[in-house]
Order: sequence, then C-alpha cells, then structure tokens
Amino acid sequence: MRVRTYTDGSISLDQEQFVNDILIKFNMSDCNGISIPHTPIEYNLKLDKSDNIEKQFPYQHLLGSLMYLSVLTRPDISFSISYLSQFNNCFTAVHWKHAKRILKYLKKIKSYGLMYIKDDNNLIGFVDADWGSNNIDRKSYTTCSMSVLYCQELLTEKNLE
Repeated sequence: MRVRTYTDGSISLDQEQFVNDILIKFNMSDCNGISIPHTPIEYNLKLDKSDNIEKQFPYQHLLGSLMYLSVLTRPDISFSISYLSQFNNCFTAVHWKHAKRILKYLKKIKSYGLMYIKDDNNLIGFVDADWGSNNIDRKSYTTCSMSVLYCQELLTEKNLE
C-alpha cells in the first residue's frame, strides 16, 4: 500500500502496485480499461453449477484478491464483489466474465484510492440501495460506507514513526 503525505496534513492511500499485480496474475495487464465495474443488466445472473468449472477459472481466488483491495482502499468495487460472491459455489464462465470486468475497471483507474483530510473531523456516511433488484428472491441490496476523516493522526502514528 502506498501512503502519501501532503503539506496540508492530508494523507492518501492507494494500492496501484497491487492492482498491477492482480492484473498480471489473471492475464489482464493488456486489457482495455472501462469506466464502470458493472451495468444493471449484468445483475440477472443465475445460480448454475457447471462441472469442473473450478479447474478452468480461479474465480474464488480472483474475488478474494478484489475483496482485499476493496476493504483497504477501493470501496467503489465493493458492491460488484459482494454480488459476485453469491456465486462462489455455483459460478460459471459467465460469472468469470463479469469478475474480469472489475479488473478492466481497475485497469482504467488503478491509481485511485482514499484521501484523508486533516482539517475535517466530520463523520461522513454514504448509503446506496436498490428496491427488489435480485431476480432470484426479489430482495433489495443495500450498502453503506462510513468514514472518520480525522484518522490521519492514527495513520501517522502507525505508519510514519
């Protein structure tokens, strides 16, 4: 993880090198980048287990790598990973294609990360939800992200001493 400090006391965190590493690991380093990790039409995937599919595609390994990335510095891919994780035990080549789409998205914006601003001590929350979009059980999907932007002091103590 790259930690950058700025003269105004702000800190940015990114994992550009990790993104490059997983692009290489999954043979996607030469792919063209795309602007969004998924489109709504893609979320009509079915639960369908194919024989020997695990040997053809390292689906769970890719999702684990993406989840690690999303937890630390890339919350923008969390929804896509959460959705695709529902198919960990019943994925197909179609699911693999959608997981690789996230890699194409990361290729385009691999240097993005988190920015913590020193002077702003506010708790900020973001929530996103849909209404019954799951075609299997018609349940809604909700995600939220909370950030305390004064954690710059904690980061400074842990990483820079």
